[in-house]
Amino acid sequence: VVHFKVLKNALFRMWIPVCFLGIIGCVQIVIFIPPHAKDLQISDSDITLLVIIVGASNFISKILLAYFIYINLMPKHILIALSLIITGISCMFISFYTNFVTMTILSVIFGVFGSVYFGLFPAVLVDFVGLEHLSGAMAINMLMQGLGLSISNPILGFLRDMTGSFHASFYLMGTTLIISGAILFLEPLCRRMEIRRTAAQYLQTQIDIQPL
Repeated sequence: VVHFKVLKNALFRMWIPVCFLGIIGCVQIVIFIPPHAKDLQISDSDITLLVIIVGASNFISKILLAYFIYINLMPKHILIALSLIITGISCMFISFYTNFVTMTILSVIFGVFGSVYFGLFPAVLVDFVGLEHLSGAMAINMLMQGLGLSISNPILGFLRDMTGSFHASFYLMGTTLIISGAILFLEPLCRRMEIRRTAAQYLQTQIDIQPL
């Protein structure tokens, strides 16, 4: 169920472009690694190994992520922001990944940092909107993720067809990841806006219930 009332929340409005742009790289990179490796004349067995490396790195990342959350190393939205930016920067160096060894580096980076968004975004939504509005926020979040994937798929494929390589596609994914991560650093500003809105709403409620 979509409750648009949650759009009044400044923190959630900040989150909307994050989930729209961030999902593009977080999902598409692992899809584009095998065909890009194929273009580099990497053997099918090594391509399979690259996918396994992504999965293994992902598994290790989830263990480390749970530990970082347990020790409260940093706010969860900052963990997401840093992981998106690091993954995005790795995409921007796509022209330097020219063989199996360098593609392994990309696979490890994506495996470690690319899944942080999926592991933490429900908890971040709770921090931003509270449990009361979580269902509405989650619905809009999933809607924006679907739109991001639907729009990006043909664009990324078009770039591959036009340029003859996946470099432009990776540049686009890297750009969306870096932008989405950078947006999350606006959290202090948006939180102050939300606190002022909530305080004004509470004050208005108190005024309305005062007896005549």
